[in-house]
Amino acid sequence: MAKKREEAVLESFIKLCGFTQNELKKYVADKLTETHTDVICSDGYVFAKGSFPVMLVAHLDTVHKDIPSEVIAYDSLGVITSPQGIGGDDRCGVYMIFQILKDYNCSVLFCEDEEKHGVGSGKFVASEDGETVKACNFNYIIEFDRKGSTDAVFYKCDNQEFADFITSDYYVKSKGTFTDICVLCPHFDRAGVNLSCGYYRAHRTDEYVVWSDMQRSIKEACRILARTDKKDIFYFK
Repeated sequence: MAKKREEAVLESFIKLCGFTQNELKKYVADKLTETHTDVICSDGYVFAKGSFPVMLVAHLDTVHKDIPSEVIAYDSLGVITSPQGIGGDDRCGVYMIFQILKDYNCSVLFCEDEEKHGVGSGKFVASEDGETVKACNFNYIIEFDRKGSTDAVFYKCDNQEFADFITSDYYVKSKGTFTDICVLCPHFDRAGVNLSCGYYRAHRTDEYVVWSDMQRSIKEACRILARTDKKDIFYFK
């Protein structure tokens, strides 16, 4: 029975990898209606306001020209890949958010075209929706769009208190160049972090996902949420 459950969960991830960006956008907008009452699907983004005071972010695009027509799952290694590029960057992030929503009703933002230097996040902050979200009063932002297993990347979107809060147990501070929180955090005056998603060799067709690393990061992100309360508000600087 446990093996069948694991196979079903794996298939749900592989399904996400097989969507085009437009198909995935429709899928996440529909799926968010299961957990959120107010879902906004607009040009460049999908947003849903939650009751837990944290916003989770991932992006819907990948760098690969083709969606995977063949997915290879090496059961003995727990590795998932595709000759066309599996698109773990950032289908892993999308998958992880829906797993976390089972326990924490966070606000969610899915952005389009992050790989084109944050087109969707830019449209969001410039929109009326982006202005409205300023009143949501969330405490900080977590994006799931980072390679590896234990990385926490802040892109100067943090302060020492927030960095200590995130890296107090499992995650280790690392460096990166750009992701959507670089656009979002200054706009909302909230600190943010990008956490590992278990994918490796990003932006290459030989990219692969280590299933256990992704599952561990889901667990550790939930532990961070579990020790978050209303007073844990972390500002951009």
